[in-house]
Amino acid sequence: MLYEDLVSNPRDFLRRIFEFIGVDTEFAIDTSLRHNTGLVKRSTRTARFLNTDFPGRKLVTRNLPESLRKIIGRKIERKTHEAPIPVSPDIRNMLVQVFSEDVLALQSVLRQDLSAWLL
Repeated sequence: MLYEDLVSNPRDFLRRIFEFIGVDTEFAIDTSLRHNTGLVKRSTRTARFLNTDFPGRKLVTRNLPESLRKIIGRKIERKTHEAPIPVSPDIRNMLVQVFSEDVLALQSVLRQDLSAWLL
């Protein structure tokens, strides 16, 4: 099971995992939300400030309901982070050349077509 399987058909991917670990395969999970998406910091200075203990931080966070803390945290993250820059075609081609033997070896171990990784 590969990441591509999760992206292309999340429900079937989860069903197969549930079946493997002995969980009810009909158990429904909302797969419309993406969690832990890759982001990069726009400003390391701002991120460093937000991740340090400043006077009153514990007082504020202790007195806010968790749901409100999550909303505020997501808003701050959207303001301080952005999507990563895609890999350039030249770098991708170089990486394909470097790792092509490894991809082919993995393909034979998994007995699964990984040719899309080499395009």
